[in-house]
Amino acid sequence: MAEQEIPDGHFTLSELEIFRQVENATLEGVDYYIWLDTEAEQPVWRFLLAIELRMGEAGSVIVSAGEDTDAVRVVQQEELLKTAAALYKIHGKPVIQRASRDHHIPWNRQINSTLQAVRLSKSEEGYYLNDALMLDFGDTGLIIALNQDGGGLLIREREN
Repeated sequence: MAEQEIPDGHFTLSELEIFRQVENATLEGVDYYIWLDTEAEQPVWRFLLAIELRMGEAGSVIVSAGEDTDAVRVVQQEELLKTAAALYKIHGKPVIQRASRDHHIPWNRQINSTLQAVRLSKSEEGYYLNDALMLDFGDTGLIIALNQDGGGLLIREREN
């Protein structure tokens, strides 16, 4: 089935392949790409635009809510750089900030852990919904989902 045949609201075949490639890889680091509210006197966190998972030899995967925050999707570094440059041009100052989260909860407990699977929900049509995903580390899991309250992404631990 070709990419264009996947209905909106679902992960594409290329995104699914990227998820498959990082399964059984080791999480070596995590970076957040934060969209800042630059209108405030001191820039403050507006929302989490993207998360970069550094997966050792398997490479990095960047999961983003995009500018419109209507879907969780996999993006390339170049796309993130273009977004940052466009926002800089509009606002006249940096709007996207990269921040390491390796030593912060909940990521610090997963660093150097093996990602056993990327779990996705299926629609009635049999496609994988792109509103959330779960990183399954075996005993623990982290859910990356759309933040319905403030845009961007939301991270939460799987309930056991």
